[in-house]
Amino acid sequence: MNSPISIIIISSDNNYILSETLPILLSQEYDEPYEVIVARETRQGEIKDIVETLLDKHKNLKSTYLPDKPIYATNEQIETLLAVKASAHSRILVVSPSYMPQSAEWLQNVSKRLDNIIQETSNAYTVVLGEQHYSKRNWIYKVRHRLRTKKLIRKKNSNCDTFIKGIRPDKETRNLFTIMFDKNEYINDSALRQVIDYHLRTS
Repeated sequence: MNSPISIIIISSDNNYILSETLPILLSQEYDEPYEVIVARETRQGEIKDIVETLLDKHKNLKSTYLPDKPIYATNEQIETLLAVKASAHSRILVVSPSYMPQSAEWLQNVSKRLDNIIQETSNAYTVVLGEQHYSKRNWIYKVRHRLRTKKLIRKKNSNCDTFIKGIRPDKETRNLFTIMFDKNEYINDSALRQVIDYHLRTS
């Protein structure tokens, strides 16, 4: 059985493609409750208008924004934290603003595969590392990013009481999402947040 899930989209104010992707994400055929949370940079702007046109029609849509310019963190880090705290479900799935699901069964299929992965792990904070957010990058970038993510996880595990396990799913699955993790683990463990924040980087 699938789990309730919160889908987070970290969006800049120029991600106009959301007008095409959001209706598809909001109309998935999923047998458990799910929601879509758009975290945007500012209170105003084009993205606000795109989201607000869909809020009345889709009760599973939420939106957050940065109240102030962050000083000690990146926009993406604060946007992610705000979206995670606003989420109603413990399982968090992050997707790119430009991602276009190919069918209404996308979420159902991804969730089943993630369930199988999670069942194989225990006694660890598990993050499932997808690659959809940098799928258009060249292979050198992808390899470098994977290696640096693994190195960061090893470093955190050597310095922390908790154990973080980063899992890359099969090639067919990993391009369907950016990252999956548990809400409470993300909020309560700064080391895990650093791993997730780093994996979300695409530059």
